[in-house]
Amino acid sequence: MVFSAAGEYQIQLRIMVAGSGGAIVEDTVVVTVQSPPPQPTLNLGQDRQISLNQQGIATLVLDYQLSHQGTKAWEVLAGPAGVGITDSGPTQATLVFTQAGNYEVRLTVTVPGAQPVADNLAVTVSPAPVVLVSIDVQPNNLQLQAGQSTPYTATGLLSNGNTVDLTADAGTAWSTANPAIATVSPVGLVSAVAPGTTQVRAAHSGIMGSEDITVTPALVLELGPPIIGQIDPSGSVTISLDYTLSPDGG
Repeated sequence: MVFSAAGEYQIQLRIMVAGSGGAIVEDTVVVTVQSPPPQPTLNLGQDRQISLNQQGIATLVLDYQLSHQGTKAWEVLAGPAGVGITDSGPTQATLVFTQAGNYEVRLTVTVPGAQPVADNLAVTVSPAPVVLVSIDVQPNNLQLQAGQSTPYTATGLLSNGNTVDLTADAGTAWSTANPAIATVSPVGLVSAVAPGTTQVRAAHSGIMGSEDITVTPALVLELGPPIIGQIDPSGSVTISLDYTLSPDGG
Protein backbone atom coordinates (compact mmCIF):
# COMPACT_ATOMS: atom_id res chain seq x y z
CA MET A 1 0.00 0.00 0.00
CA VAL A 2 1.28 3.43 -0.90
CA PHE A 3 -0.02 6.56 0.85
CA SER A 4 0.42 10.02 -0.59
CA ALA A 5 -1.06 12.12 2.19
CA ALA A 6 -0.76 12.23 5.93
CA GLY A 7 -3.70 11.11 8.01
CA GLU A 8 -5.34 8.17 9.73
CA TYR A 9 -6.51 5.35 7.51
CA GLN A 10 -8.70 2.31 8.33
CA ILE A 11 -7.81 -0.71 6.26
CA GLN A 12 -10.17 -3.69 6.13
CA LEU A 13 -9.14 -7.03 4.70
CA ARG A 14 -11.87 -9.54 3.81
CA ILE A 15 -11.02 -13.06 2.62
CA MET A 16 -13.43 -15.70 1.33
CA VAL A 17 -12.11 -19.07 2.37
CA ALA A 18 -12.20 -21.64 -0.42
CA GLY A 19 -13.99 -24.91 0.32
CA SER A 20 -15.65 -23.46 3.38
CA GLY A 21 -19.06 -23.05 1.86
CA GLY A 22 -18.52 -19.34 1.29
CA ALA A 23 -17.19 -18.46 4.73
CA ILE A 24 -15.64 -15.02 4.95
CA VAL A 25 -13.00 -13.84 7.42
CA GLU A 26 -12.11 -10.22 7.86
CA ASP A 27 -10.15 -7.83 10.04
CA THR A 28 -9.48 -4.12 10.26
CA VAL A 29 -6.25 -2.24 10.96
CA VAL A 30 -5.71 1.47 11.53
CA VAL A 31 -2.76 3.02 9.70
CA THR A 32 -1.52 6.46 10.75
CA VAL A 33 0.56 8.22 8.14
CA GLN A 34 2.61 11.12 9.57
CA SER A 35 3.85 14.12 7.65
CA PRO A 36 7.58 14.13 6.93
CA PRO A 37 9.66 16.17 9.39
CA PRO A 38 10.12 19.76 8.21
CA GLN A 39 13.35 20.46 6.35
CA PRO A 40 15.57 22.62 8.56
CA THR A 41 16.79 26.00 7.28
CA LEU A 42 20.21 27.49 7.97
CA ASN A 43 21.59 30.96 7.22
CA LEU A 44 25.06 32.04 8.36
CA GLY A 45 24.43 35.60 7.23
CA GLN A 46 26.51 38.10 5.28
CA ASP A 47 30.20 37.64 4.57
CA ARG A 48 32.38 39.20 7.25
CA GLN A 49 35.50 41.41 7.40
CA ILE A 50 37.60 41.57 10.57
CA SER A 51 41.17 42.56 11.51
CA LEU A 52 43.88 40.95 13.59
CA ASN A 53 44.64 42.76 16.83
CA GLN A 54 48.13 43.75 17.97
CA GLN A 55 48.56 40.26 19.46
CA GLY A 56 47.88 38.70 16.05
CA ILE A 57 44.41 37.33 16.90
CA ALA A 58 41.01 38.06 15.33
CA THR A 59 37.84 36.79 17.03
CA LEU A 60 34.46 36.62 15.28
CA VAL A 61 31.35 35.94 17.34
CA LEU A 62 28.91 34.65 14.72
CA ASP A 63 25.15 34.72 15.31
CA TYR A 64 23.25 32.77 12.67
CA GLN A 65 19.71 31.51 11.91
CA LEU A 66 18.79 27.82 12.35
CA SER A 67 15.20 26.60 12.38
CA HIS A 68 15.80 23.19 14.00
CA GLN A 69 18.55 21.97 16.26
CA GLY A 70 20.60 18.97 15.24
CA THR A 71 24.13 17.67 14.98
CA LYS A 72 26.53 20.41 13.83
CA ALA A 73 29.76 19.96 11.90
CA TRP A 74 32.06 22.88 11.06
CA GLU A 75 34.78 22.71 8.42
CA VAL A 76 37.27 25.14 6.88
CA LEU A 77 36.99 25.01 3.10
CA ALA A 78 39.67 27.62 2.31
CA GLY A 79 42.17 29.82 4.08
CA PRO A 80 45.89 30.24 4.78
CA ALA A 81 45.67 28.76 8.29
CA GLY A 82 43.42 26.80 10.59
CA VAL A 83 40.44 28.34 12.36
CA GLY A 84 39.40 27.64 15.92
CA ILE A 85 35.62 27.18 15.94
CA THR A 86 33.56 26.68 19.08
CA ASP A 87 29.78 26.47 19.40
CA SER A 88 29.01 29.09 22.03
CA GLY A 89 25.19 28.87 21.85
CA PRO A 90 22.30 27.18 20.02
CA THR A 91 22.70 29.62 17.13
CA GLN A 92 26.08 31.16 17.91
CA ALA A 93 29.69 30.20 17.22
CA THR A 94 33.06 31.77 18.05
CA LEU A 95 35.69 31.72 15.29
CA VAL A 96 39.33 32.52 16.11
CA PHE A 97 41.82 33.45 13.37
CA THR A 98 45.59 33.85 13.78
CA GLN A 99 46.62 34.79 10.25
CA ALA A 100 45.41 37.37 7.76
CA GLY A 101 43.82 36.15 4.54
CA ASN A 102 40.59 35.02 2.89
CA TYR A 103 38.70 32.15 4.54
CA GLU A 104 35.60 30.12 3.78
CA VAL A 105 33.92 28.02 6.45
CA ARG A 106 30.91 25.70 6.24
CA LEU A 107 28.38 24.58 8.81
CA THR A 108 26.41 21.39 8.18
CA VAL A 109 23.44 20.55 10.42
CA THR A 110 21.86 17.11 10.48
CA VAL A 111 18.36 16.77 11.93
CA PRO A 112 16.94 13.24 12.39
CA GLY A 113 14.53 12.33 9.59
CA ALA A 114 15.55 15.24 7.37
CA GLN A 115 18.17 15.91 4.78
CA PRO A 116 21.34 17.64 6.08
CA VAL A 117 21.42 21.38 5.50
CA ALA A 118 24.60 23.43 5.01
CA ASP A 119 25.67 27.03 4.48
CA ASN A 120 29.01 28.70 3.74
CA LEU A 121 30.49 31.91 5.12
CA ALA A 122 33.38 33.93 3.65
CA VAL A 123 35.56 35.78 6.16
CA THR A 124 38.26 38.29 5.19
CA VAL A 125 40.87 38.78 7.91
CA SER A 126 43.01 41.92 7.51
CA PRO A 127 46.47 42.41 9.05
CA ALA A 128 46.67 44.29 12.32
CA PRO A 129 46.73 48.08 11.80
CA VAL A 130 50.14 49.68 12.21
CA VAL A 131 50.17 51.85 15.34
CA LEU A 132 52.71 53.90 17.22
CA VAL A 133 54.18 51.95 20.14
CA SER A 134 56.76 54.29 21.69
CA ILE A 135 58.75 57.51 21.12
CA ASP A 136 62.50 57.83 21.67
CA VAL A 137 63.65 61.39 22.46
CA GLN A 138 67.33 62.24 21.90
CA PRO A 139 69.89 63.33 23.02
CA ASN A 140 69.65 61.79 26.46
CA ASN A 141 70.76 63.36 29.73
CA LEU A 142 72.09 66.45 27.96
CA GLN A 143 73.68 69.38 29.81
CA LEU A 144 73.35 72.89 28.43
CA GLN A 145 74.49 76.24 29.71
CA ALA A 146 71.81 78.82 30.23
CA GLY A 147 71.36 80.70 26.99
CA GLN A 148 72.39 77.83 24.74
CA SER A 149 70.12 75.97 22.29
CA THR A 150 70.30 72.54 20.67
CA PRO A 151 68.00 70.45 18.44
CA TYR A 152 66.25 67.34 19.80
CA THR A 153 64.85 64.45 17.76
CA ALA A 154 61.80 62.22 18.26
CA THR A 155 61.82 58.76 16.68
CA GLY A 156 58.65 56.66 16.72
CA LEU A 157 58.67 52.87 16.97
CA LEU A 158 55.77 51.27 15.07
CA SER A 159 53.99 48.01 15.86
CA ASN A 160 55.43 46.41 12.72
CA GLY A 161 58.99 47.05 13.94
CA ASN A 162 59.71 50.01 11.66
CA THR A 163 60.71 53.46 12.88
CA VAL A 164 59.59 56.90 11.73
CA ASP A 165 61.03 60.37 12.29
CA LEU A 166 58.44 62.38 14.22
CA THR A 167 60.65 65.39 15.02
CA ALA A 168 58.93 67.86 12.70
CA ASP A 169 55.70 65.90 12.16
CA ALA A 170 52.58 68.05 12.32
CA GLY A 171 51.08 65.65 14.86
CA THR A 172 54.01 65.87 17.28
CA ALA A 173 53.55 68.10 20.33
CA TRP A 174 56.82 69.22 21.95
CA SER A 175 56.90 70.52 25.53
CA THR A 176 59.07 70.78 28.62
CA ALA A 177 58.06 69.95 32.17
CA ASN A 178 59.33 73.31 33.42
CA PRO A 179 59.54 76.15 30.87
CA ALA A 180 61.33 78.29 33.46
CA ILE A 181 64.34 75.97 33.05
CA ALA A 182 64.11 75.11 29.34
CA THR A 183 61.74 75.70 26.45
CA VAL A 184 61.27 73.81 23.17
CA SER A 185 60.04 74.89 19.75
CA PRO A 186 57.41 73.04 17.65
CA VAL A 187 60.24 71.29 15.77
CA GLY A 188 62.29 70.21 18.80
CA LEU A 189 64.77 73.08 19.24
CA VAL A 190 65.49 73.26 22.98
CA SER A 191 66.64 76.51 24.60
CA ALA A 192 68.19 76.53 28.07
CA VAL A 193 66.74 79.30 30.24
CA ALA A 194 67.92 78.93 33.85
CA PRO A 195 69.85 76.38 35.95
CA GLY A 196 67.94 73.26 36.95
CA THR A 197 66.77 69.88 35.65
CA THR A 198 63.61 69.27 33.65
CA GLN A 199 62.22 66.99 30.95
CA VAL A 200 61.92 67.49 27.21
CA ARG A 201 58.79 65.72 25.95
CA ALA A 202 57.41 64.69 22.55
CA ALA A 203 53.84 63.36 22.24
CA HIS A 204 52.07 61.87 19.22
CA SER A 205 48.88 59.80 18.85
CA GLY A 206 48.51 59.41 22.61
CA ILE A 207 52.10 58.18 23.05
CA MET A 208 54.76 60.30 24.80
CA GLY A 209 58.52 60.04 25.08
CA SER A 210 60.73 62.17 27.33
CA GLU A 211 64.33 62.80 28.23
CA ASP A 212 66.00 64.70 31.08
CA ILE A 213 67.97 67.88 30.47
CA THR A 214 70.16 69.74 32.96
CA VAL A 215 70.77 73.47 32.58
CA THR A 216 73.94 74.85 34.18
CA PRO A 217 74.82 78.50 34.77
CA ALA A 218 76.29 80.35 31.82
CA LEU A 219 80.10 80.84 31.91
CA VAL A 220 81.32 84.45 32.03
CA LEU A 221 84.83 85.47 30.98
CA GLU A 222 86.35 88.61 32.56
CA LEU A 223 89.71 89.94 31.34
CA GLY A 224 90.03 92.72 33.93
CA PRO A 225 90.90 96.43 33.48
CA PRO A 226 92.72 97.88 30.47
CA ILE A 227 96.45 97.11 30.26
CA ILE A 228 99.17 99.52 29.17
CA GLY A 229 102.45 98.11 27.93
CA GLN A 230 105.59 99.88 26.70
CA ILE A 231 107.93 98.48 24.09
CA ASP A 232 111.47 98.11 25.48
CA PRO A 233 114.70 98.81 23.59
CA SER A 234 114.65 95.30 22.15
CA GLY A 235 111.45 96.14 20.34
CA SER A 236 109.02 94.00 22.29
CA VAL A 237 106.78 94.16 25.26
CA THR A 238 105.62 91.35 27.59
CA ILE A 239 102.21 91.65 29.13
CA SER A 240 100.73 89.39 31.82
CA LEU A 241 97.02 88.90 31.23
CA ASP A 242 94.88 87.98 34.19
CA TYR A 243 91.30 86.77 33.61
CA THR A 244 88.51 84.96 35.38
CA LEU A 245 86.13 82.36 33.99
CA SER A 246 83.17 81.59 36.22
CA PRO A 247 79.44 80.81 36.09
CA ASP A 248 77.49 84.04 35.71
CA GLY A 249 80.60 86.02 36.62
CA GLY A 250 80.72 84.57 40.15
